Amino acid sequence: MQRNGCWFCLSNPSVEEHLVISIGEHYYLALAKGGLTPEHMLIVPIEHAATLEPKSPESPSYAELTRFMNALIKCYQKKGMDVIFWERKLDTSHSSSAAGSDKNHAALQALPLPSASFKAIQSGFDSQLEHFGLLFLDLDTHQLVSSVTGTTGYLFADIPTFASSSGPSDPSQESSSTSDDAKLPVIAARKRVVAVIPDKKRVPLQLPRKVIATALEQPQREDWKACVLSREEEEQACSNVKEDFGPFDFTFQS
Repeated sequence: MQRNGCWFCLSNPSVEEHLVISIGEHYYLALAKGGLTPEHMLIVPIEHAATLEPKSPESPSYAELTRFMNALIKCYQKKGMDVIFWERKLDTSHSSSAAGSDKNHAALQALPLPSASFKAIQSGFDSQLEHFGLLFLDLDTHQLVSSVTGTTGYLFADIPTFASSSGPSDPSQESSSTSDDAKLPVIAARKRVVAVIPDKKRVPLQLPRKVIATALEQPQREDWKACVLSREEEEQACSNVKEDFGPFDFTFQS
């Protein structure tokens, strides 16, 4: 299903194709408009969907989502960086929210950052969630977010738990490695967490961006509209990311 006028639907004649980095069968990778950094990306379902995850971790679409995430982790580890992923979903447990949920096209934010950044980011998330009376719940490696949240809104994050190229890796991620992958640095330990956010909590959609901008000591980048680049700058940034990601882009593999 596609939706007319949706920014993220590739069938939309107005979609900004110059931001697209890679297209798979179920998801595509694109540069974020007004990103926190020139390497801020989105993993987006090709079909118009209000929820990022498929219904089963056994599905081909879930496997592809995981491959995009793992490819980005490996790509930026080679540059001495780690990647944080997050998704903020609105509450659709009430009829009024559910009616509007069809307008939303899910996207997973992906942001490579220097490894030293993540201690401050984790602290910032903990502080902000406590402010709103929320907390992160741990998820198992392939546990669906919906198994915890149902139709309630949430903040999902996949975060490096420490910054080390020599730390223990996640066996589930290594299981899909090719022989070439073995030459890459070891994946840092990671954790998957979710905070359940009912509609009544009124938590800002841009809370994760605020936390990260503050941790990076760049609060002026909290608003994406203040970070929009020119078309020429966007094309150059996308070209740079494509060059970095190219060796890890499984969509070109036969």
